[in-house]
Amino acid sequence: MPRGLFARVGGFHEWSAYEDWELWLRCIIAGAKLVPVPAAVYCARAEDGSGRNTSGNVSVEYARIRARHMAVPVNVWAAAKAG
Repeated sequence: MPRGLFARVGGFHEWSAYEDWELWLRCIIAGAKLVPVPAAVYCARAEDGSGRNTSGNVSVEYARIRARHMAVPVNVWAAAKAG
């Protein structure tokens, strides 16, 4: 994504899960147009013990993010869940 868009929507926010997805939602709300890419453009891996604490209930975080971004059209939510 363009650096300006990332800065405009406030970058990553702290969530215990789904930080990248929540950023994606804020980009959509800001008017970004998303298009599929034919192949991965970035690969990452997590080492054991690194990263965020995932011991919490991720379904609770999903519900919190969903409630915060109700302005996102229903068809976008359906596409996000299908992937």
